[in-house]
Amino acid sequence: VRWKPPPPGSGIGWRVEFRSMEAQLTDFENAAFSVMTVLISRVLLAFRLNLYIPLSKVDDNMATAHKRESVVDGKFWFRKHMARPDHLGEGEDEDDYELMTVYEILTGKGTHYAGLLPMVFAYLDQIGCDRQTRDKIRQYAKLFEKRARGELMTAATWQREFVMKHPAYKRDSVVSHEIAHDLMVACSDIGEGRRHEESLLGDFVVEELTTGGAYEVPLESEPIDLEKRDMLIQKYAQRSMENRKGGGSVSDGWKTPATRSSYDFNERLKKSDKQSQDELLTDHGTKGSVKSKRMSSVEIARARNAEESSSGEDEDDAS
Repeated sequence: VRWKPPPPGSGIGWRVEFRSMEAQLTDFENAAFSVMTVLISRVLLAFRLNLYIPLSKVDDNMATAHKRESVVDGKFWFRKHMARPDHLGEGEDEDDYELMTVYEILTGKGTHYAGLLPMVFAYLDQIGCDRQTRDKIRQYAKLFEKRARGELMTAATWQREFVMKHPAYKRDSVVSHEIAHDLMVACSDIGEGRRHEESLLGDFVVEELTTGGAYEVPLESEPIDLEKRDMLIQKYAQRSMENRKGGGSVSDGWKTPATRSSYDFNERLKKSDKQSQDELLTDHGTKGSVKSKRMSSVEIARARNAEESSSGEDEDDAS
């Protein structure tokens, strides 16, 4: 989004210009760019960071971005300090900006600029993000890092190389119908998981899309009743705990809807004696933290995240 000046000699006024991202070849890439964009916006709001630079430098960055291989070789104007520094050197200003590569913008430069990706993970720590979500975001971050370092191709680079290496290409800048057809087939195969391009995606493998089990489900927009919502969240939280306690996969637990948990924690808690209550609360990792006989969805979620965090630390210590 940028503040777009009016064209010279026209009656058109100032406009707000929104430039959407180009669609990538796979859902994984589209999800990576969409999720990371939202997370970076949350980082700016939550940490109150300032990334403003003069509009003329934004225009310079746009011109650089249009150049071939600019994601690796190009340098872009970016703010040196995201927040007001404690100490400034002689002649320095907190609003200073400098040229950085995309890799430096993402991962940091020197001791004065932390980088966008480290700040994203700082935000995840701040909000208490669960481990599964953090692992997925780490995959997205690795994709960004490897492309910024040139270890993985961008979609544009991969398509150029595909055309250059095509047997029908005569190095005359003409993309024939045959080349265009083969390129579209290759892009479709990559996006639908029938073809893996390691130079584009690295170790990530897109699962092949199938029509098996597909059916039309309308996406309801009516708000759910709050009491039903709390019950639904509680059932899924309990089901997740049961799967972990039983040594099974949590993901496998979502093959069918959690219309009814295999045991009703609240009912068992109400009907049990003091010793049994302590045992139940211990099983849920919430002994001593629940003062009422009914656990709220928030309490169950907190207990679940605390359990995941402790299990992750145990695994790290063991390794």
